[in-house]
Amino acid sequence: MKKHSTFLITISLSILIFIVISVSLILNFARITKEDPYTINQIGIIRGSIQRIIKSELSGISNDELINTVDDLLNTFSNEKNSTTENNEYQTFLDIVAANWIGLKKDIYNYRINPSPTNIKRITERSEELWSESDRAVLSAQINAEKKFEALKIIFYLLTFAMLFIFWILFLIKHHIRDRLEFLVNYDELTKIYNKRFFNDYMLKEIDTIEKHNYKLCLIIFDIDHFKKINDTFGHGIGDDVLREIAEIINQNIRKSDIFARIGGEEFALILPETDIKNAAQLAERLRKAVDRNHFKKVKHITISLGVGSFSTGDSFKSLFEKADSALYAAKNNGRNRIELSCV
Repeated sequence: MKKHSTFLITISLSILIFIVISVSLILNFARITKEDPYTINQIGIIRGSIQRIIKSELSGISNDELINTVDDLLNTFSNEKNSTTENNEYQTFLDIVAANWIGLKKDIYNYRINPSPTNIKRITERSEELWSESDRAVLSAQINAEKKFEALKIIFYLLTFAMLFIFWILFLIKHHIRDRLEFLVNYDELTKIYNKRFFNDYMLKEIDTIEKHNYKLCLIIFDIDHFKKINDTFGHGIGDDVLREIAEIINQNIRKSDIFARIGGEEFALILPETDIKNAAQLAERLRKAVDRNHFKKVKHITISLGVGSFSTGDSFKSLFEKADSALYAAKNNGRNRIELSCV
């Protein structure tokens, strides 16, 4: 369980790191793309302004203010390019536009001095070239913005997946912790069978059910003979191995409906629903023989003593337990490695 928990926590931390990185990337993309619509619009203004300038000049109207506007816009783009390491293709087209714009301004001033057919043709052709180059710059800026948006969508999808995945991991961790807590509350850590707490709670409920529906119920209590001597001779580690092996032997010889619990150091209990005293005694003897025949590591031979009690009308949890416990005491006094039945 510990390894499983560590694995889930490690995965969760990894996903959290991924989410932090993804959010950082999204914020960065938002930063570098927020100017894209403005850029596209400004390039469109440059393109339209150049056409208006040429139209005005050909109509005999000089529009120096609009020329200054185009100069300012192109200078702004030039300064932005110099202040960033980003190398967008549309900026290359803008460089071409800026270079040709210088040439066009010279042609315009020449046209103002001499509005000859040759100069008219020159500014007209130059303006058409600038229109095409500006158009390519706009298209390039749009493509560049779309690429950024596509990359942003991929990150968004990955982020969504990561968040769903981490919710799933947290769900598993929650269930893992809940199962672990349930195990600690109800099970014995060493033998992995029920503990005394669960045994007591179950018996109280079972007694209440029996009184209402008149079911049969028997209780077996047993412990390991001379267990203290095993610990003293072989050590507590071997003693723990014996407890685990005893639990395995008993589990292999009882029904799924039987409740098997460790209620003390080397003391165990079996709750047998719908079982009379005769069948309970047969089961107890079968369990005794199974342990007696088993070859334990290090210790070799181990025996158990068992007491069997049967529920009678008016019995409580305490009185039924005392019946089985008194029978166990008799089994130990009568030589151990045997079963005794309650006389009541």
